Amino acid sequence: MKIAKFIPIFCLIILIKLSEFGYSQNSYGWERIYNSIYGINGSYISINTDGTKLWLVRPVYNLLGTGYYDFIRYTESSDSWHPASGSIFKAVYYSYYIGGGVSISGYEYPHWFAVSPCDSTFILINTTVAHVGAPPDDKRLFYSYNNGLSRVDIPAFHYKVFHGIAINPLNDSICYATFGDSIIKSSDRGANWFSHSALIGFAGRLVINPVDTNILYAIDDSLFISSNGGLDFQMSSEKKFSQFMISASGLELVATSKHRLYASLDKGFTWIARDSLLDSISALSTDPDNDEIIFAGTSRGLYKSTNSGYNFQFFNNSFSPSRKIQFLCKQPGVNYVFAVTEEAVYKCWNSFLVNAEDNSVNLPQELKLHQNYPNPFNPVTTISYDLPEDGIVTLKVYDILGREVRTLVNEMKSAGSHSIQFNAEGLAGGTYFLRLHAGPGNRIKPVTNVAVRKIVLLK
Repeated sequence: MKIAKFIPIFCLIILIKLSEFGYSQNSYGWERIYNSIYGINGSYISINTDGTKLWLVRPVYNLLGTGYYDFIRYTESSDSWHPASGSIFKAVYYSYYIGGGVSISGYEYPHWFAVSPCDSTFILINTTVAHVGAPPDDKRLFYSYNNGLSRVDIPAFHYKVFHGIAINPLNDSICYATFGDSIIKSSDRGANWFSHSALIGFAGRLVINPVDTNILYAIDDSLFISSNGGLDFQMSSEKKFSQFMISASGLELVATSKHRLYASLDKGFTWIARDSLLDSISALSTDPDNDEIIFAGTSRGLYKSTNSGYNFQFFNNSFSPSRKIQFLCKQPGVNYVFAVTEEAVYKCWNSFLVNAEDNSVNLPQELKLHQNYPNPFNPVTTISYDLPEDGIVTLKVYDILGREVRTLVNEMKSAGSHSIQFNAEGLAGGTYFLRLHAGPGNRIKPVTNVAVRKIVLLK
Protein backbone atom coordinates (compact mmCIF):
# COMPACT_ATOMS: atom_id res chain seq x y z
CA MET A 1 0.00 0.00 0.00
CA LYS A 2 2.85 2.41 0.77
CA ILE A 3 4.48 1.71 -2.61
CA ALA A 4 1.18 2.26 -4.43
CA LYS A 5 0.73 5.50 -2.54
CA PHE A 6 3.97 6.93 -3.92
CA ILE A 7 3.52 5.79 -7.58
CA PRO A 8 1.38 8.84 -8.58
CA ILE A 9 3.90 11.19 -6.97
CA PHE A 10 6.80 9.47 -8.76
CA CYS A 11 4.97 9.71 -12.12
CA LEU A 12 4.26 13.39 -11.50
CA ILE A 13 7.97 14.05 -10.89
CA ILE A 14 8.87 12.29 -14.15
CA LEU A 15 6.33 14.40 -16.07
CA ILE A 16 7.70 17.59 -14.55
CA LYS A 17 11.26 16.69 -15.53
CA LEU A 18 10.24 15.81 -19.07
CA SER A 19 8.36 19.08 -19.42
CA GLU A 20 11.43 20.99 -18.20
CA PHE A 21 13.59 19.62 -20.97
CA GLY A 22 10.73 19.77 -23.44
CA TYR A 23 11.45 16.68 -25.50
CA SER A 24 8.48 16.17 -27.75
CA GLN A 25 7.71 15.17 -31.30
CA ASN A 26 4.68 16.44 -33.18
CA SER A 27 3.11 16.74 -36.60
CA TYR A 28 4.35 20.30 -37.06
CA GLY A 29 7.70 19.22 -38.48
CA TRP A 30 9.84 19.84 -35.40
CA GLU A 31 10.99 18.33 -32.13
CA ARG A 32 11.67 20.46 -29.06
CA ILE A 33 15.00 19.21 -27.72
CA TYR A 34 15.49 21.80 -24.98
CA ASN A 35 13.18 24.11 -23.04
CA SER A 36 15.06 26.51 -20.80
CA ILE A 37 11.92 27.73 -18.95
CA TYR A 38 13.69 30.96 -17.91
CA GLY A 39 14.80 31.99 -21.39
CA ILE A 40 17.86 31.74 -23.64
CA ASN A 41 20.46 34.47 -23.47
CA GLY A 42 22.64 33.74 -26.50
CA SER A 43 24.24 31.26 -28.89
CA TYR A 44 27.59 30.71 -30.56
CA ILE A 45 28.75 28.83 -33.64
CA SER A 46 32.12 27.79 -35.02
CA ILE A 47 32.56 25.85 -38.27
CA ASN A 48 35.11 23.07 -37.98
CA THR A 49 37.52 22.15 -40.75
CA ASP A 50 35.50 18.99 -41.59
CA GLY A 51 32.35 21.05 -42.17
CA THR A 52 30.67 20.16 -38.90
CA LYS A 53 29.60 22.99 -36.65
CA LEU A 54 30.36 23.47 -32.99
CA TRP A 55 27.37 25.29 -31.55
CA LEU A 56 26.60 26.36 -28.04
CA VAL A 57 23.47 27.70 -26.34
CA ARG A 58 23.47 29.89 -23.24
CA PRO A 59 20.23 29.59 -21.24
CA VAL A 60 19.55 31.96 -18.36
CA TYR A 61 19.52 28.83 -16.19
CA ASN A 62 20.51 25.63 -17.95
CA LEU A 63 18.91 22.93 -15.74
CA LEU A 64 22.17 20.96 -15.75
CA GLY A 65 23.28 22.22 -12.35
CA THR A 66 26.30 24.14 -13.64
CA GLY A 67 24.96 27.60 -12.78
CA TYR A 68 23.51 30.62 -14.47
CA TYR A 69 24.48 31.92 -17.92
CA ASP A 70 26.82 29.08 -18.87
CA PHE A 71 26.95 27.60 -22.35
CA ILE A 72 25.70 24.08 -22.96
CA ARG A 73 26.27 21.85 -25.97
CA TYR A 74 24.05 19.29 -27.66
CA THR A 75 25.59 15.91 -28.54
CA GLU A 76 23.72 14.36 -31.44
CA SER A 77 24.92 10.80 -30.97
CA SER A 78 23.64 10.59 -27.39
CA ASP A 79 20.77 13.06 -27.84
CA SER A 80 21.84 14.86 -24.68
CA TRP A 81 23.07 18.19 -23.36
CA HIS A 82 26.22 18.80 -21.34
CA PRO A 83 28.33 21.77 -20.19
CA ALA A 84 30.29 23.21 -23.09
CA SER A 85 33.54 23.76 -21.21
CA GLY A 86 35.13 23.94 -17.78
CA SER A 87 32.95 26.96 -16.96
CA ILE A 88 35.21 29.33 -18.89
CA PHE A 89 32.11 30.77 -20.59
CA LYS A 90 30.14 31.21 -17.37
CA ALA A 91 29.03 34.72 -16.46
CA VAL A 92 30.90 36.23 -13.49
CA TYR A 93 28.78 37.32 -10.55
CA TYR A 94 29.63 40.65 -8.96
CA SER A 95 28.35 42.55 -5.93
CA TYR A 96 29.76 45.70 -4.41
CA TYR A 97 28.72 48.47 -2.05
CA ILE A 98 28.51 51.99 -3.50
CA GLY A 99 27.51 53.80 -0.31
CA GLY A 100 24.37 55.14 1.25
CA GLY A 101 23.14 51.69 2.04
CA VAL A 102 23.07 50.74 -1.66
CA SER A 103 24.73 47.70 -3.25
CA ILE A 104 24.91 46.73 -6.91
CA SER A 105 25.06 43.16 -8.11
CA GLY A 106 24.60 41.20 -11.31
CA TYR A 107 26.27 38.97 -13.88
CA GLU A 108 29.04 40.07 -16.23
CA TYR A 109 29.28 38.02 -19.45
CA PRO A 110 32.47 37.21 -21.33
CA HIS A 111 32.98 40.13 -23.67
CA TRP A 112 34.34 38.17 -26.62
CA PHE A 113 35.71 34.71 -27.35
CA ALA A 114 36.63 32.34 -30.16
CA VAL A 115 36.89 28.55 -30.40
CA SER A 116 39.43 27.08 -32.79
CA PRO A 117 37.88 25.40 -35.85
CA CYS A 118 40.86 23.03 -35.85
CA ASP A 119 40.70 22.05 -32.18
CA SER A 120 37.60 22.84 -30.10
CA THR A 121 39.61 22.54 -26.86
CA PHE A 122 41.58 25.68 -27.80
CA ILE A 123 39.68 28.78 -26.66
CA LEU A 124 40.57 32.47 -26.58
CA ILE A 125 38.36 34.54 -24.30
CA ASN A 126 38.14 38.11 -23.05
CA THR A 127 36.26 37.90 -19.77
CA THR A 128 35.91 39.56 -16.40
CA VAL A 129 37.97 38.61 -13.38
CA ALA A 130 35.78 38.25 -10.31
CA HIS A 131 36.16 40.97 -7.68
CA VAL A 132 34.95 41.23 -4.12
CA GLY A 133 33.75 44.70 -3.20
CA ALA A 134 34.76 46.35 -6.50
CA PRO A 135 33.10 47.09 -9.87
CA PRO A 136 33.52 44.38 -12.55
CA ASP A 137 35.93 46.37 -14.70
CA ASP A 138 38.97 44.06 -14.87
CA LYS A 139 38.50 42.29 -18.21
CA ARG A 140 41.43 40.17 -19.32
CA LEU A 141 42.48 38.05 -22.27
CA PHE A 142 42.95 34.32 -21.52
CA TYR A 143 43.74 31.23 -23.52
CA SER A 144 42.87 27.62 -22.74
CA TYR A 145 44.13 24.46 -24.41
CA ASN A 146 41.91 22.03 -22.47
CA ASN A 147 38.36 23.19 -23.17
CA GLY A 148 38.33 25.68 -20.34
CA LEU A 149 39.33 23.33 -17.51
CA SER A 150 42.18 25.74 -16.90
CA ARG A 151 43.05 29.11 -18.39
CA VAL A 152 46.22 31.16 -18.75
CA ASP A 153 46.19 34.88 -18.08
CA ILE A 154 47.99 37.10 -20.62
CA PRO A 155 49.41 39.89 -18.40
CA ALA A 156 49.82 42.45 -21.17
CA PHE A 157 46.05 42.72 -21.65
CA HIS A 158 44.58 43.53 -18.25
CA TYR A 159 41.70 46.01 -18.10
CA LYS A 160 41.15 45.79 -21.85
CA VAL A 161 37.87 45.16 -23.63
CA PHE A 162 38.24 43.24 -26.89
CA HIS A 163 35.59 43.51 -29.58
CA GLY A 164 36.89 40.96 -32.05
CA ILE A 165 38.84 37.70 -31.76
CA ALA A 166 39.45 35.35 -34.71
CA ILE A 167 41.40 32.08 -35.04
CA ASN A 168 42.74 30.93 -38.40
CA PRO A 169 40.54 27.99 -39.51
CA LEU A 170 43.40 26.24 -41.31
CA ASN A 171 46.24 27.02 -38.91
CA ASP A 172 45.17 27.90 -35.37
CA SER A 173 48.64 29.10 -34.45
CA ILE A 174 47.58 32.34 -36.16
CA CYS A 175 45.12 34.45 -34.15
CA TYR A 176 43.90 38.03 -34.37
CA ALA A 177 42.24 40.29 -31.81
CA THR A 178 41.14 43.91 -31.69
CA PHE A 179 40.77 46.48 -28.94
CA GLY A 180 40.39 50.20 -29.49
CA ASP A 181 41.84 50.96 -32.92
CA SER A 182 44.54 48.29 -32.58
CA ILE A 183 44.70 44.91 -34.29
CA ILE A 184 47.09 42.48 -32.63
CA LYS A 185 48.32 39.11 -33.85
CA SER A 186 49.64 35.89 -32.32
CA SER A 187 51.57 33.19 -34.16
CA ASP A 188 51.76 30.73 -31.23
CA ARG A 189 48.10 30.00 -30.34
CA GLY A 190 47.60 33.09 -28.22
CA ALA A 191 50.56 32.74 -25.88
CA ASN A 192 52.32 35.87 -27.19
CA TRP A 193 50.95 38.84 -29.09
CA PHE A 194 52.40 41.72 -31.11
CA SER A 195 50.99 44.87 -32.68
CA HIS A 196 49.90 44.16 -36.26
CA SER A 197 47.91 47.08 -37.67
CA ALA A 198 45.17 49.56 -36.89
CA LEU A 199 41.68 50.34 -38.13
CA ILE A 200 40.54 53.75 -36.95
CA GLY A 201 37.18 53.80 -35.20
CA PHE A 202 36.60 50.05 -35.56
CA ALA A 203 34.55 48.40 -32.81
CA GLY A 204 33.15 45.29 -34.50
CA ARG A 205 34.12 41.69 -35.10
CA LEU A 206 36.70 39.86 -37.23
CA VAL A 207 36.07 36.95 -39.62
CA ILE A 208 38.74 34.99 -41.52
CA ASN A 209 37.94 33.58 -44.95
CA PRO A 210 38.19 29.75 -44.56
CA VAL A 211 39.50 29.21 -48.10
CA ASP A 212 41.88 32.16 -48.46
CA THR A 213 43.01 32.93 -44.91
CA ASN A 214 44.87 36.05 -46.02
CA ILE A 215 41.45 37.67 -46.39
CA LEU A 216 40.05 39.18 -43.19
CA TYR A 217 36.68 40.85 -42.75
CA ALA A 218 36.21 43.63 -40.20
CA ILE A 219 32.47 43.96 -39.64
CA ASP A 220 31.11 47.03 -37.88
CA ASP A 221 28.85 49.85 -39.07
CA SER A 222 30.59 49.22 -42.40
CA LEU A 223 32.44 46.25 -43.90
CA PHE A 224 36.21 46.42 -44.36
CA ILE A 225 38.34 43.80 -46.13
CA SER A 226 42.02 42.98 -45.93
CA SER A 227 43.61 40.77 -48.57
CA ASN A 228 47.06 40.68 -46.95
CA GLY A 229 46.42 39.11 -43.59
CA GLY A 230 45.17 42.23 -41.86
CA LEU A 231 48.08 44.56 -42.62
CA ASP A 232 45.67 47.07 -44.15
CA PHE A 233 41.95 47.26 -44.92
CA GLN A 234 39.71 48.81 -47.52
CA MET A 235 36.00 49.58 -47.25
CA SER A 236 33.78 47.15 -49.16
CA SER A 237 30.29 48.19 -48.08
CA GLU A 238 28.74 50.96 -46.02
CA LYS A 239 25.92 48.64 -44.94
CA LYS A 240 25.79 47.43 -41.36
CA PHE A 241 25.65 43.64 -41.64
CA SER A 242 24.07 41.95 -38.62
CA GLN A 243 24.53 38.41 -39.97
CA PHE A 244 27.61 37.40 -41.98
CA MET A 245 28.37 33.89 -43.23
CA ILE A 246 30.64 32.18 -45.73
CA SER A 247 29.34 29.16 -47.64
CA ALA A 248 30.94 25.78 -47.02
CA SER A 249 32.63 25.89 -50.42
CA GLY A 250 33.96 29.36 -49.69
CA LEU A 251 32.70 30.57 -53.08
CA GLU A 252 29.89 32.76 -51.80
CA LEU A 253 29.38 35.15 -48.91
CA VAL A 254 25.94 36.01 -47.58
CA ALA A 255 25.03 38.77 -45.16
CA THR A 256 21.96 40.55 -43.89
CA SER A 257 21.16 44.17 -43.23
CA LYS A 258 17.82 44.58 -41.49
CA HIS A 259 15.28 42.63 -43.60
CA ARG A 260 17.44 42.22 -46.72
CA LEU A 261 19.84 39.45 -47.79
CA TYR A 262 23.00 40.36 -49.70
CA ALA A 263 25.49 38.10 -51.47
CA SER A 264 29.01 38.37 -52.84
CA LEU A 265 30.67 36.12 -55.39
CA ASP A 266 34.08 37.81 -55.27
CA LYS A 267 35.07 37.23 -51.64
CA GLY A 268 33.21 40.28 -50.39
CA PHE A 269 34.55 43.07 -52.57
CA THR A 270 31.17 43.71 -54.24
CA TRP A 271 27.68 42.95 -52.89
CA ILE A 272 24.32 42.45 -54.58
CA ALA A 273 20.90 42.53 -52.93
CA ARG A 274 18.81 39.40 -53.16
CA ASP A 275 15.50 38.61 -51.48
CA SER A 276 13.86 40.72 -48.80
CA LEU A 277 11.61 39.71 -45.92
CA LEU A 278 9.06 41.80 -44.05
CA ASP A 279 10.92 41.55 -40.73
CA SER A 280 14.55 42.02 -39.78
CA ILE A 281 16.55 38.82 -40.27
CA SER A 282 17.74 37.77 -36.82
CA ALA A 283 19.44 34.47 -37.71
CA LEU A 284 21.09 32.91 -40.76
CA SER A 285 22.59 29.54 -41.66
CA THR A 286 24.03 28.16 -44.87
CA ASP A 287 23.84 24.45 -45.65
CA PRO A 288 27.25 22.69 -45.62
CA ASP A 289 25.91 20.19 -48.16
CA ASN A 290 24.45 22.67 -50.65
CA ASP A 291 25.48 26.30 -51.17
CA GLU A 292 22.10 27.12 -52.69
CA ILE A 293 20.18 26.33 -49.48
CA ILE A 294 19.98 29.14 -46.92
CA PHE A 295 17.85 29.31 -43.78
CA ALA A 296 16.77 32.65 -42.32
CA GLY A 297 14.99 33.37 -39.06
CA THR A 298 12.79 36.33 -38.08
CA SER A 299 10.25 37.13 -35.38
CA ARG A 300 7.67 35.32 -37.54
CA GLY A 301 9.52 32.02 -37.79
CA LEU A 302 11.79 30.11 -40.18
CA TYR A 303 12.34 30.82 -43.89
CA LYS A 304 14.18 28.69 -46.46
CA SER A 305 15.73 29.46 -49.84
CA THR A 306 16.75 26.79 -52.34
CA ASN A 307 18.27 29.18 -54.90
CA SER A 308 21.03 30.99 -52.99
CA GLY A 309 18.71 33.55 -51.43
CA TYR A 310 17.09 34.88 -54.61
CA ASN A 311 13.74 33.80 -53.17
CA PHE A 312 12.76 32.78 -49.65
CA GLN A 313 9.68 30.77 -48.77
CA PHE A 314 8.08 30.67 -45.35
CA PHE A 315 9.11 27.26 -43.97
CA ASN A 316 7.81 26.88 -40.41
CA ASN A 317 6.12 29.20 -37.93
CA SER A 318 4.55 26.67 -35.59
CA PHE A 319 7.25 26.67 -32.90
CA SER A 320 5.87 26.80 -29.38
CA PRO A 321 6.12 28.51 -26.91
CA SER A 322 8.07 31.06 -28.96
CA ARG A 323 8.62 31.39 -32.71
CA LYS A 324 11.01 34.36 -32.71
CA ILE A 325 14.25 32.79 -33.98
CA GLN A 326 17.54 34.15 -32.69
CA PHE A 327 19.92 31.42 -33.87
CA LEU A 328 20.14 28.74 -36.59
CA CYS A 329 22.56 25.87 -37.21
CA LYS A 330 22.44 23.48 -40.17
CA GLN A 331 24.81 20.53 -39.72
CA PRO A 332 26.14 18.54 -42.71
CA GLY A 333 24.65 15.19 -43.66
CA VAL A 334 21.23 15.70 -42.04
CA ASN A 335 17.86 16.86 -43.37
CA TYR A 336 16.97 19.17 -40.49
CA VAL A 337 18.08 22.49 -39.03
CA PHE A 338 18.47 23.46 -35.38
CA ALA A 339 16.51 26.58 -34.47
CA VAL A 340 16.86 28.48 -31.20
CA THR A 341 14.09 30.81 -30.09
CA GLU A 342 13.88 32.99 -27.00
CA GLU A 343 12.75 30.04 -24.88
CA ALA A 344 13.60 26.71 -26.50
CA VAL A 345 15.72 24.74 -28.97
CA TYR A 346 14.09 22.86 -31.86
CA LYS A 347 15.14 20.33 -34.43
CA CYS A 348 13.11 21.26 -37.52
CA TRP A 349 12.90 18.97 -40.54
CA ASN A 350 9.64 19.82 -42.28
CA SER A 351 7.56 22.78 -43.37
CA PHE A 352 4.43 23.66 -41.43
CA LEU A 353 2.65 27.02 -41.48
CA VAL A 354 -0.10 28.29 -39.21
CA ASN A 355 -2.24 31.11 -40.69
CA ALA A 356 0.78 32.31 -42.63
CA GLU A 357 1.33 34.09 -45.89
CA ASP A 358 4.40 34.10 -48.09
CA ASN A 359 6.27 37.26 -47.16
CA SER A 360 9.06 37.04 -49.70
CA VAL A 361 9.40 39.52 -52.54
CA ASN A 362 8.82 37.97 -55.96
CA LEU A 363 11.60 38.43 -58.50
CA PRO A 364 11.16 38.56 -62.28
CA GLN A 365 11.07 35.15 -63.91
CA GLU A 366 12.78 36.16 -67.14
CA LEU A 367 15.01 38.79 -68.70
CA LYS A 368 12.85 41.55 -70.17
CA LEU A 369 13.50 44.93 -71.77
CA HIS A 370 10.35 47.07 -71.62
CA GLN A 371 9.37 49.58 -74.26
CA ASN A 372 10.73 52.98 -73.34
CA TYR A 373 8.31 55.71 -72.28
CA PRO A 374 7.56 58.04 -73.85
CA ASN A 375 8.19 56.75 -77.34
CA PRO A 376 8.68 58.65 -79.61
CA PHE A 377 10.59 61.01 -77.31
CA ASN A 378 12.54 64.28 -77.37
CA PRO A 379 15.13 64.24 -75.89
CA VAL A 380 14.57 62.27 -72.62
CA THR A 381 12.94 58.87 -72.13
CA THR A 382 12.82 56.24 -69.38
CA ILE A 383 14.00 52.68 -70.04
CA SER A 384 13.02 49.82 -67.71
CA TYR A 385 14.24 46.24 -67.62
CA ASP A 386 13.87 43.11 -65.47
CA LEU A 387 16.62 40.72 -64.32
CA PRO A 388 15.73 37.28 -62.92
CA GLU A 389 19.23 36.91 -61.42
CA ASP A 390 22.31 38.93 -60.58
CA GLY A 391 24.63 39.54 -63.48
CA ILE A 392 26.92 41.89 -65.40
CA VAL A 393 24.54 44.04 -67.42
CA THR A 394 25.18 46.19 -70.48
CA LEU A 395 22.55 48.44 -72.01
CA LYS A 396 23.63 50.19 -75.20
CA VAL A 397 22.08 52.36 -77.91
CA TYR A 398 22.77 51.69 -81.61
CA ASP A 399 21.84 53.67 -84.71
CA ILE A 400 20.09 52.28 -87.79
CA LEU A 401 23.47 51.20 -89.23
CA GLY A 402 24.37 49.18 -86.12
CA ARG A 403 26.89 51.65 -84.78
CA GLU A 404 27.11 52.03 -81.00
CA VAL A 405 26.26 55.61 -79.99
CA ARG A 406 25.74 55.41 -76.23
CA THR A 407 26.46 53.06 -73.30
CA LEU A 408 23.80 53.50 -70.62
CA VAL A 409 24.70 50.61 -68.27
CA ASN A 410 27.86 48.55 -67.94
CA GLU A 411 28.10 47.08 -64.44
CA MET A 412 26.98 44.34 -62.06
CA LYS A 413 23.26 44.56 -61.28
CA SER A 414 21.12 42.71 -58.78
CA ALA A 415 18.07 40.64 -59.65
CA GLY A 416 14.88 42.70 -59.85
CA SER A 417 13.41 45.57 -61.81
CA HIS A 418 15.57 48.52 -62.87
CA SER A 419 15.08 51.75 -64.79
CA ILE A 420 17.29 54.47 -66.21
CA GLN A 421 16.76 57.77 -68.01
CA PHE A 422 18.26 58.23 -71.47
CA ASN A 423 19.00 61.77 -72.59
CA ALA A 424 19.52 61.79 -76.37
CA GLU A 425 20.81 65.38 -76.48
CA GLY A 426 23.32 65.68 -79.32
CA LEU A 427 21.94 62.78 -81.37
CA ALA A 428 20.13 63.21 -84.68
CA GLY A 429 16.44 62.41 -84.89
CA GLY A 430 15.52 58.98 -86.21
CA THR A 431 15.27 55.31 -85.32
CA TYR A 432 17.59 53.73 -82.77
CA PHE A 433 17.84 50.34 -81.08
CA LEU A 434 18.31 49.45 -77.42
CA ARG A 435 20.26 46.27 -76.74
CA LEU A 436 20.22 44.73 -73.24
CA HIS A 437 22.73 42.00 -72.45
CA ALA A 438 22.94 40.14 -69.10
CA GLY A 439 26.07 38.06 -68.56
CA PRO A 440 28.54 36.47 -68.54
CA GLY A 441 29.01 35.29 -64.98
CA ASN A 442 25.38 34.86 -64.10
CA ARG A 443 23.09 31.90 -64.56
CA ILE A 444 20.75 33.33 -67.22
CA LYS A 445 20.65 30.89 -70.11
CA PRO A 446 22.62 32.09 -73.17
CA VAL A 447 19.58 31.93 -75.44
CA THR A 448 17.64 34.37 -73.23
CA ASN A 449 20.30 36.83 -72.11
CA VAL A 450 19.78 39.44 -74.88
CA ALA A 451 16.80 41.70 -75.50
CA VAL A 452 16.32 44.43 -78.14
CA ARG A 453 13.83 47.32 -78.48
CA LYS A 454 13.30 49.91 -81.24
CA ILE A 455 13.00 53.53 -80.10
CA VAL A 456 12.28 56.74 -82.06
CA LEU A 457 13.89 60.09 -81.33
CA LEU A 458 11.99 63.16 -82.61
CA LYS A 459 13.83 66.35 -83.46
